[in-house]
Amino acid sequence: MINLICILLSIVSIGGGHGTDIAVKTIFPFAMIVVNIYDNINLLVYFLTLIQIPIYAFVYYKRVKYFKLILALHILAVIFVFYMK
Repeated sequence: MINLICILLSIVSIGGGHGTDIAVKTIFPFAMIVVNIYDNINLLVYFLTLIQIPIYAFVYYKRVKYFKLILALHILAVIFVFYMK
């Protein structure tokens, strides 16, 4: 459910290409890194977008000690994606 809300928020913020991509880069930085590398949206982007939040939830509930690592990687990915192109 949270994943769907994040995806809808991202779509609304982009506004059909006439909005801003800040929300997408912040919520799904790993998918946006792939978009910046390949200059298009491919199946890997869809896959990363669909599995990112469930992976975060799994790590949070099953491996709490690794959640800080996941959070740090997410923050580093957000910083990295904003400095690309």
